[in-house]
Amino acid sequence: MTGAIWALAYEISNDDRETYLDWFHRIHIPEKLARPGYRWAAHFEGSTSTPDTHSYIALFGGISTRIFLDPSPAQLKTKQDDLTREMMAQRRNPFATILVHEWSDSSTPSTSNDHMMAVEPINSDRLDFLVINVIEQGEESGAWIVQNLLPKLQGNNPDAAHNDAITHKFFSVTGPPAHVLFHETNQSGFIDDVINFDLEAQISSAGIKKTSVRHQSGKKIWPV
Repeated sequence: MTGAIWALAYEISNDDRETYLDWFHRIHIPEKLARPGYRWAAHFEGSTSTPDTHSYIALFGGISTRIFLDPSPAQLKTKQDDLTREMMAQRRNPFATILVHEWSDSSTPSTSNDHMMAVEPINSDRLDFLVINVIEQGEESGAWIVQNLLPKLQGNNPDAAHNDAITHKFFSVTGPPAHVLFHETNQSGFIDDVINFDLEAQISSAGIKKTSVRHQSGKKIWPV
């Protein structure tokens, strides 16, 4: 079980995709998992609106945020070998954050546990990565996520059948964004009905201002 995640989101061109993925899965992930405190890794691939480009979400689970900050990502960067620098240079629109776990909630009542202080490895077939950056009104935005967004993600309505869904809530310790959710399921597609409405408008209508939202999804490609 883990209490923290180092999350990375980025894009790779089709021209670089095969070489990059071979390095990332065969070399980079094993190197990270060999470090003390790292517990698991997962990699998801999605599509983008940019032609000939795929999007990726990479997650590294650790016992706490401490192991991701000693050494920190900036300090690790100074020690990268030439191959690592070459591969990382292929990433487009990179986004990275170190996160501490707040709670997890399952759509199956018997396994729901809002008091979980650690999270099992995220290893479902599909992952939705939802970033909500709120500059102010932390209490209001946190309440909106729990009271309004979570029921929609978990499909709490008579027609929903998302019994394998699990939503994990994290908080960034490396600066904005304020709120990050990982929604994992072995079913495909249903979250689009939730995310495709304008979340920023929904949050704004609840009286929460200065908010930006990022949504990215993908299918698991590692571990296979």
